[in-house]
Amino acid sequence: MNMPGSTQSQLKYYGGLAFGCNLFLRCHTDADFTMSMAQVHLKHKDQYELDDDIVVFFCFPTLGVAVPLRPGDFLLFNAQIPHCVSSRCKHSDKIMVLSMYLKASVVGMNDNQLKLNSTQEILAKRYHSIMVHQLQSYDRQRKLSCQYSEFYKTL
Repeated sequence: MNMPGSTQSQLKYYGGLAFGCNLFLRCHTDADFTMSMAQVHLKHKDQYELDDDIVVFFCFPTLGVAVPLRPGDFLLFNAQIPHCVSSRCKHSDKIMVLSMYLKASVVGMNDNQLKLNSTQEILAKRYHSIMVHQLQSYDRQRKLSCQYSEFYKTL
């Protein structure tokens, strides 16, 4: 694939697909290669109508624009303009936002070989400590429950 106006013969790009349930996204920009697309779906809604209620807003704060999205709506947008997704209009709605995009490079830092910085190491150790403690607590609770069950059977 050639980028228009480019002297390079080959251009690598990476397709991306993201799903988010009951989410909101903070304002951000993405280094996407072309336009990006977002679509919203509503749980238990098998057929979409033109007059469905708005479930979420796709916002462009620097432009002062908020695009209302109904179930099934697609929005094609320039991800290099600051954008965000609002919280749900009705908290009881169960929604899924589907995002599709092309990246000119892998920018998500999804590389398990990357070394942690000092802050990340501290947080990882804390998380590990908490998880080990919870497992030990759960195990202890399970053993006590078994002992009490056996005790009550003898009564």
